[in-house]
Amino acid sequence: MNRAVGVIRMQLRDKWLWIYMPWLILALSFAINFAIRFFARGEVESYTGALSSLYGFIFVNGIMTITQWFPFSIGLSVRRIDFFKGTSSLAVFLCALYSVILYVLALAEESTSGWGVQMHFFSIPWFSDGTEIERIWVLFSLMLHLYFLGLTFSSWYRRFGRNALFFLLVFLALALSIIAYLFTYYEFWDEAWNRIRSISAAELLGWLTIPTFLYAFFSYLLIRRATV
Repeated sequence: MNRAVGVIRMQLRDKWLWIYMPWLILALSFAINFAIRFFARGEVESYTGALSSLYGFIFVNGIMTITQWFPFSIGLSVRRIDFFKGTSSLAVFLCALYSVILYVLALAEESTSGWGVQMHFFSIPWFSDGTEIERIWVLFSLMLHLYFLGLTFSSWYRRFGRNALFFLLVFLALALSIIAYLFTYYEFWDEAWNRIRSISAAELLGWLTIPTFLYAFFSYLLIRRATV
């Protein structure tokens, strides 16, 4: 356990990657959207969708964890299991912390009528519905899912190389294209959308727990045999 804590301390030395950059990107996105909304003086509520910038960076962070820290850690004789434990623990803690912060910002947004300009940046209908725990869970589960998804892609690259990653991405693109085509051909989109709307975001994103655990499991298997 002490070795895993050492991995956490080592990675936290790069505060730009783990702490500063995601919130700097989000702050810039918020400032731009607020300025546009403020000077436009629109009377209709605005839904920016810019919160996705933070989630996108979390996904990229999962990729960069392996590319930047894995070779360095192995070079310091850190065991792979300790690297994975420390990295996963740090990701879970920060995703939980960030989710609480986003929830507090959403409450502030709701209490100020969208920061006085009717802008929905942190509080999004359906996505922000439910109890306090459910809202935090939605933010957390999606964030952690994207982190481990990025970690899986990066671990796959580290284990099998660039060509294998290319073929994996092509396969996934083809699979998604076929699914989209079948949904369009058989007109499943309306039915799928209605089913999604019939359940809460907490219920839907609760299913992300399964692929998140699978991503974590396969990531560990991949880095166990990955070359440095």
